[in-house]
Amino acid sequence: GYSFATKLWNIARFVSSFPRPGKDEKVRLRPIDLALLAKLNMVIEDVDKAYGEELDVYRPALTIYDFTWNVFASHYIELVKARAYNHDGKYSIEEQRGAWKTLHMVLDAILRMLAPIMPFVTDALYRRLYNMSVHKTTFPQPVKGVDRELAKLFDMIMDINSAVWAWKKKNNIKFYEKLDKTLYVPAKLEPFKHELEDIHHMKVVATDSPPPDSEELARGVYIA
Repeated sequence: GYSFATKLWNIARFVSSFPRPGKDEKVRLRPIDLALLAKLNMVIEDVDKAYGEELDVYRPALTIYDFTWNVFASHYIELVKARAYNHDGKYSIEEQRGAWKTLHMVLDAILRMLAPIMPFVTDALYRRLYNMSVHKTTFPQPVKGVDRELAKLFDMIMDINSAVWAWKKKNNIKFYEKLDKTLYVPAKLEPFKHELEDIHHMKVVATDSPPPDSEELARGVYIA
């Protein structure tokens, strides 16, 4: 209801602070971007089936709500915020544009999927962001060339985020506090190390074996 509309508005305000890269601009999507797009593709397919074949609006409402709030806002935006701003020049301009492009692609798709359920809010946001009515657009299509298996890796990253946040809360550590610690994660998450360092303000994220005195935060996840 109202709280979700407010959340959607806040997401749109954040995304609108970055330009949408043009077709002639070089963009490099990082693995975290592709992993989110794999999650998005699954949502698009599920919502399309519910609308088109089952004439159902209840399941799409829940699916879009969960993806928007609990995946896109709570995890992806926090993971790429540092790259989107890129104040320290840690990422190339192509990688920075990759964050901008993904943010816009996903919000665009969310607004178009939500339009039948929340016609007024989505249209107001779409006009503000993209200078046209959302009701004159087509239903989003899955992004081509994205490996569905990457969605599982994004799920793993969300589990790690939740474990680290719980550990910080237990130890009265502010979420944004910089830590002189190393976070050890499974080797398959090597491509996501930089984003995990950014979101958790860790000195290092490593994929080698943790030392004996490390603390286990979750299965395969340690801090030392």
